[in-house]
Amino acid sequence: SMLTFGDNGKCVGYLLGKEREGMKIMFHLMNAARIHTGVQALGCSSAAYLHAVTYARNRVQSALITNPKGGPVTIINHPDVKRMLLYMKSNVEGMSMLCLFLALHEDIMRASKDPEEVKRATGIVEILTPIVKAGISDASWLVTAEAMQVYGGYGFCQEYPVEQYARDTKVFSIYEGTNAIQSLDLVMRKILMNPEMYNYAQLKQWMSDTIAKAKGIVDDRYVNPVVEGLAKLEEVIEMMKKQLGEMKILLLLNNATPFQQAMYPLILAWLHLWSLTLTTPKAKALVGDAKGADRAKILAENPEAAYYSGRVLSSQFYIGAEFPKFFGRIAAIVNNEGAALKVEADNFTGALKE
Repeated sequence: SMLTFGDNGKCVGYLLGKEREGMKIMFHLMNAARIHTGVQALGCSSAAYLHAVTYARNRVQSALITNPKGGPVTIINHPDVKRMLLYMKSNVEGMSMLCLFLALHEDIMRASKDPEEVKRATGIVEILTPIVKAGISDASWLVTAEAMQVYGGYGFCQEYPVEQYARDTKVFSIYEGTNAIQSLDLVMRKILMNPEMYNYAQLKQWMSDTIAKAKGIVDDRYVNPVVEGLAKLEEVIEMMKKQLGEMKILLLLNNATPFQQAMYPLILAWLHLWSLTLTTPKAKALVGDAKGADRAKILAENPEAAYYSGRVLSSQFYIGAEFPKFFGRIAAIVNNEGAALKVEADNFTGALKE
């Protein structure tokens, strides 16, 4: 479809608001649109994941490697397919928790009669908006690609739905302000230049409270990485504050996107830890210490047990298998590699000038 103006006569433009206040007005729209973009990306990710699960539950291919004479099984029983599905599940559930947490604070910001509560909620909404937009849209591209991988060659074909989700989701990192712009907004306006870094302080308080509540409920192997991750993020923010004071602006701009790409998985790891404080006792009560065939029977017969134990495994997977990549991203930022600031156009093109 196409929308055109002026084909049948002159167009008339009407001024909305006051002159020279267009950008200010636009940002009221843009902030909401950026959140909506993150929610769109979540929707595509969730749909692609659910299609992949359905396909994997029905596609029969190869015997189990532990039982080669047992005949072919559905691919959802193969280890690497389980890993791919758990990767998607943990990401989608993390995205969903992030969107809901932001939506809660939007409601508080608009409905509360307590000025201090409104201020705190506004701080959370401001710092999380670029993370919801950029973090979820980047992750959505990877999740939909993984869904295609579950289908094998069929995933690339239009006879199946997931290739369209991959195409649809790519634009989310581009429109309503590219993710590079979101990253600059996060680092400069929402953290470093925010008075007394109030926004970040509110988010840090939430994370610290979750860590305190998780101790004694969640295994330390899932608590400690989040503790260490928050400490590492603090170190990077202090380094960036110093760079801002020294007016090393280009270095800050160079590290803005890597910083956002590190902060996003830390946020998801924190939310998964929060989830574990709620789901671990529930799963324990429903499944107990059952193993093997007994556990499989409980999960098959009790949807609630399957749900809560699945949420536990999803969160454990994210913190244990995905979140460790955060520390490599942090190391790259702290390294302050300056090659991208030195490179010139001719370094890319050589003799090619156009």
